[in-house]
Amino acid sequence: MIGYAPVSKAWQLWLPDSHRIIESRDVDWYEGAGPAPVPGQDPFDGDFSLDGPDTAVNGLGPEVVTSPTPSDSPVGTAAGSDSGFRNSDSESGPGFHMQLRSRNQAPAVFPTVAMDQSNPHMDGWLLAMRDEMESLHAHGTWQLVKLPLGVVPIKNRWCFSFKHGDNGVVVRQKARVVAKGFLQRAGLDYDLTFAPVTSKSTLRTLLAGMVHNKMFARQLDIKTAFLNGVLEEELYMEQPQGFVVPGGWVCKLIKSLYGLKQSPRKWCEEVRRFLRIAGFTPAQADPALFIRLEPDGTVSWVLTYVDDFWLALHCLILYAKIVAIMRKAKWTVTEMGVPKVFLSIDCDLTLDSAGRCVSLVISQHNQIFGMLERYPIALGDETKQSPHVPMISGAVTKHAAGSPALPNNLMYASLIGSLIYLSTCTRPDIAYSVSALSRFTSKPTQAHWRAAQRVLVYLRKYPNLGIRFSHSSDFAVHAYSDASFGDDPEGRRSQTGMAILASGGVVHWASKRQITPAVSTGEAEYQALAATARDVQWFKHLRVDLGLPCSLVTIQCDSTVANSWCAEVALVPRAKHIDIMHHYVRDLGMSGRIGIAKVDTTLQLADAFTKALEAEQFWFLNGLLGMVDCKRGAIPPTYKRPPEVAFGFELF
Repeated sequence: MIGYAPVSKAWQLWLPDSHRIIESRDVDWYEGAGPAPVPGQDPFDGDFSLDGPDTAVNGLGPEVVTSPTPSDSPVGTAAGSDSGFRNSDSESGPGFHMQLRSRNQAPAVFPTVAMDQSNPHMDGWLLAMRDEMESLHAHGTWQLVKLPLGVVPIKNRWCFSFKHGDNGVVVRQKARVVAKGFLQRAGLDYDLTFAPVTSKSTLRTLLAGMVHNKMFARQLDIKTAFLNGVLEEELYMEQPQGFVVPGGWVCKLIKSLYGLKQSPRKWCEEVRRFLRIAGFTPAQADPALFIRLEPDGTVSWVLTYVDDFWLALHCLILYAKIVAIMRKAKWTVTEMGVPKVFLSIDCDLTLDSAGRCVSLVISQHNQIFGMLERYPIALGDETKQSPHVPMISGAVTKHAAGSPALPNNLMYASLIGSLIYLSTCTRPDIAYSVSALSRFTSKPTQAHWRAAQRVLVYLRKYPNLGIRFSHSSDFAVHAYSDASFGDDPEGRRSQTGMAILASGGVVHWASKRQITPAVSTGEAEYQALAATARDVQWFKHLRVDLGLPCSLVTIQCDSTVANSWCAEVALVPRAKHIDIMHHYVRDLGMSGRIGIAKVDTTLQLADAFTKALEAEQFWFLNGLLGMVDCKRGAIPPTYKRPPEVAFGFELF
């Protein structure tokens, strides 16, 4: 070891055998005398050579394989077997060769233990690996060349996964050649890496607008999307294990590959270029949303999330043109038809006689059933009861005081991560519970674990709850803001809650701690108003991009003090210490860009995002937020709390 790397978080190492310096973050230290021992091979790593050391190459540039004859071709079949096949240059282009074996023949070396002969899914993995290599070949992802002097090729590994259908059943097995992008060097192997993806609030706003305008809904999936991006940097990679061409060849990457730092950005650039050709322009409020203005004044939308596309159109002729252009660009497109599952969100669309969407319910019951399998509930006899609310008051404060810490926080952190995805997609009813529990992922206690388990039990009882948008519902925008003063007993910061509704359902919500402590209830409400005002402004810009009507949005707040501060021109002594950024809402209100109105506390929809509520009020507000049972198709009735004995679900 000779020091630190100048532009990356890695060590600089001197290799005496090859007389060169390399950079690596994965270094094992052996302080004893003599050569360092070789660590045992990790069965999941797969970083072992199939063909021995690379052959030395003279010259400064790479030596490219071009049009070899059968006698000297580096591509060969298994000895004594004619089952292997070789793709010719006419199919793949000069310099692109790889060894593909028959569907009944295994790769030369098993990349991972998932490919062990005793694995019941091995045949499926073999087919998936072959399909992946054929896809890489079809896209012209690399050329086989000799490695230039002084260049260290990027390593790779095989990754395997299952693709699930609408009902959670495995529909196919997937295999991916993934480059080990963490070995890339910033400024040399890559530059910019940021790639935008759409937010869930944008998705729900688009769905509400689609239902209001009675549009056609279609879903597209782009197979091996990252392979369509063109690389600008000169990168070399080792050959995928199990499909190695003998002779010391390496892959000179031409197209982007899964695992590379710049692959997501290259794919996004390709999508943007293609959609611009099709007449779509990216939205200002969300760069992953694309809009096209039609000659008749209507608007068409394409929402992208990596390789998943949601199309909302007024005419199916445009849909056919988009698919045709994609296929012409040699994208492997899978037409999913009317969306049923999008980003693990179950979509139940109601169509009219023409096939236009007039109502929609989004939920995640399949996701919840999978969570219940991954995180078994082990609370003994307590699980025989079913909670009617996800959290009781004080579950993460007074009940956690003095509770012993969990020996390992991995399961707790994993569960909280899964709950966060639910709470930000389709389950606003657990948003406050998840916000409160997520503060303790580093050092959770047993009380926190029991509180998280209670949320699981609640989801098991109500797995089918979702949000409904309807064409017949009011399309006007309704915004609510609320705060719970001093909710955090440690930092004494308050909790902000907000909700924005359209088309009968909530399209945007938040439950989070405020960034600065408030010294009064009025100040906490004022800070919540400022945060809500910022989101309302973004929401208005999004609706303008979508071509949807957007009049003055009035934020409903139940604090008289906060409302008066928003309208006060003179300096209020009690508010002079409030940070300037919180006075943003006052400027918006006085300039007429938003409205502020008083709402009764019992009708404050944002109250559900600031504290744990009693069951009756909890279910009443859920109904107003547009939550329904996706199986029954009805808003849950106002919950009447039974006697204390019947309600008894107490974990603490």
